[in-house]
Amino acid sequence: MDTNVITISRQFGSLGRPIAKKAAEYLGYKYYDRFIVEEIAKEMNHPVGDLLNFDEKDQLSVYDRMVSPLGIGPAAQKRRLFEIEKNIIIDLAKKDDCVIVEHCSDYILRSQGIKNLFNIYIYAPYSDRYNYSMRELGLTEKAVENYINQVDRARDDFYRLITGEHFYSLKYRDMAINSAQMPIDDIVKSICSTAELKFKL
Repeated sequence: MDTNVITISRQFGSLGRPIAKKAAEYLGYKYYDRFIVEEIAKEMNHPVGDLLNFDEKDQLSVYDRMVSPLGIGPAAQKRRLFEIEKNIIIDLAKKDDCVIVEHCSDYILRSQGIKNLFNIYIYAPYSDRYNYSMRELGLTEKAVENYINQVDRARDDFYRLITGEHFYSLKYRDMAINSAQMPIDDIVKSICSTAELKFKL
């Protein structure tokens, strides 16, 4: 039996992660993001920590790690990490109905021919992302500016490396949503109702 899979790609501060979590909860789907995928890789005895090459004593924040989605090692090491995480994403998508955030999951699963796949891109104007990051993430003004610019650039570099497309390209996406246009719960309902139609639930 085919699984139903929703992927969420998002700009930093556009509410993509909470939207993805709420959508998964609403539909009763599993929820996965890149950090969960990393934990699964560790459980499978893949040396994710060694491949990321982050120095544990630096105590990098979640946002610092977003700046280097494949760690800070050489290119061959980054490619090995991506292959590990790609295979885990494919396995998760084939196993359960789920919502997967980022890590080129839209491209990966479209390339795998996953039948019931709904790829979504969440974006918002800079000012809205700035205000959300200040209000909800508790970041300083300087940190917000740095992370919006650095994480967006890192995601674009990573996405282009893997797919050959810019991160804001809609080539592998089915829907783009401006999260500043309506309350988060309405966005979640819109995503879930469209998914139910698409998956014929």
